[in-house]
Amino acid sequence: MPAKVRQAPRVSIVIRAFNEEKHLGNLLDAIKRQSFKNYEIILVDSGSTDRTLAIASRYPVKVLHIKPSDFTFGRSLNLGIRHAQAPSVVLASAHVYPVYPDWMERLLDPLQDPAIALAYGKQRGNSTTRFSEQQIFAKLYPPVSAIPQGRAFCNNANVAIRRDLWMQRPYDEDLSGLEDLEWAMWARGQGGRFTPRWAGLAAGAGVLVDYQVGFLGPPLFGYLLWAAHRRGRESATRGAGGGEPVAPAAICRGSAAWTRPAYGFALGAALPLGALLLYH
Repeated sequence: MPAKVRQAPRVSIVIRAFNEEKHLGNLLDAIKRQSFKNYEIILVDSGSTDRTLAIASRYPVKVLHIKPSDFTFGRSLNLGIRHAQAPSVVLASAHVYPVYPDWMERLLDPLQDPAIALAYGKQRGNSTTRFSEQQIFAKLYPPVSAIPQGRAFCNNANVAIRRDLWMQRPYDEDLSGLEDLEWAMWARGQGGRFTPRWAGLAAGAGVLVDYQVGFLGPPLFGYLLWAAHRRGRESATRGAGGGEPVAPAAICRGSAAWTRPAYGFALGAALPLGALLLYH
């Protein structure tokens, strides 16, 4: 009997992780329960010292390693996507939990439109999420889909992208965060009638997240600053005489200090203040 030919995956799921023993098993179990089955899973680990790798070994997961000293969000994602075999790539943080068995289908569905470069899903906190963070989730991830949407916002904790578009321009590896917004803005700026350029919110592709301020603060606080800046609350512009507001990447460059534990309290206080800027 001839050997069965293994079908190439239609989707590559790239998960970045560091000491995620609390969450990784829940995510991988949820992926197993998905109605969509033709996928591969790639885990990019940045030096976990807990049981993360032992948990991953119980699942059909390809594990890649990046040194902690080499880690940035963009570099970790680029490593995983370079090893991906599928034309569509789902990026998921290890601490998210898909709510529905058709999560992956709903996340991938917008990519059937050739104008859509990426689609991101709704995020909601769990019982331990702070009220201020819940409010930010509700603001950033409305309950109604928008495909395409009128902004370049997205979040790489729960997103699907086109690998061929990523090959044209991988994520910026020098940013300390906001690599997702920077890439979405690049995609949106692409010209040509047949070039995918728009981001879409697939509200039905929801996940629960278990964030702490150390995770949620830097990227969302950076986005809140940028969003307020776009509404005219900041005066900095690119070039003399005005122009486009400074992109999230420009805010994030040199902001590595935001990720240090000593700034946790300041970020915790800044989140609700930033939310007021958007709600005002």
